[in-house]
Amino acid sequence: MMLHTSLVKALATILLMAGAVFAQAGDIAPALEIDLNAAAGDASIRALVVLREQVDIKSLDQELHDANAPLAERHEIVVRTLQETAQQAQVGLLAELETGEAAGRIKGFKAHWLVNAVLVEGIPSAVRALAHRVDVERLEADLVIDRTLTANKSAGLQPTAVSSGNLGNGLRALGVTDVWGRLGLYGTGQVVGIIDSGVDGSHSALSGNWRGITAPASECWLDLIDSGSPTYPVDASVVGTLHTGIMVGHAGSDTVGAAPGAQWIASNALWQPRAAEFDADIITSLEFMADPDGDPSTIDDVPAVVLNAWYLDSRNYPDYN
Repeated sequence: MMLHTSLVKALATILLMAGAVFAQAGDIAPALEIDLNAAAGDASIRALVVLREQVDIKSLDQELHDANAPLAERHEIVVRTLQETAQQAQVGLLAELETGEAAGRIKGFKAHWLVNAVLVEGIPSAVRALAHRVDVERLEADLVIDRTLTANKSAGLQPTAVSSGNLGNGLRALGVTDVWGRLGLYGTGQVVGIIDSGVDGSHSALSGNWRGITAPASECWLDLIDSGSPTYPVDASVVGTLHTGIMVGHAGSDTVGAAPGAQWIASNALWQPRAAEFDADIITSLEFMADPDGDPSTIDDVPAVVLNAWYLDSRNYPDYN
């Protein structure tokens, strides 16, 4: 009887331990599950592997607020906390990915810190296996932007529309003339960021306030689609240029942007070839905007506002309904 009781207890312990490990295993998003099931055994699948350990930004923000920390200190603490957390938490996962890459099961990977996650490309079985790691919270499908809507919006638009010198009805409705005239605020001394199709840096309404004129180009332009212009902003479409003009455009003595005195920096993450990574480019762009010069102790390079004129079509990405 004692032997039987001992066996029962041992079995119960094993089951409880197995249940705990299973409960800690990461989830696989439904859209990714569909892709994994449909892919051939040697096909390449991309997934964003989100780790369980994430910085509690809300609590950190409250702590800094209570301490009356100045902006520069807040920026440095937040960025360094995010970077250090990701660096420490990703050690085991990155080691496994390196082993998988050497064996041919993993095709490539890129670590991120703004969200503690790693973009991974590999064969379906190798990607699926990552969900069983106890340090992984979930695996999400890599998102590829559908540019159909963007292309339709840009039909008929010309870059010269930005430098026409006419203040649009939208800006008038925002009351920008009151802000300019009564408050004397034009955005001077501020930096704005644009994540879009790029920006035509030579445009007459925008060339004068690109921050790269007075700062290193590497802090002011991120060419993620290998447009052949790594040191000077270009636009693969006209949409990013138009959006930038609405924000900070100026033309001669007239103005066409809400904050014509502000400088701008940009990334062209939204115009990569189809089937190229979307998550990686967007997260990379956001990391760039959070710390353009790679030095968390500086803030003069950090944009006060970042424009993200894009969205996910819920028909194509049901996980995000």
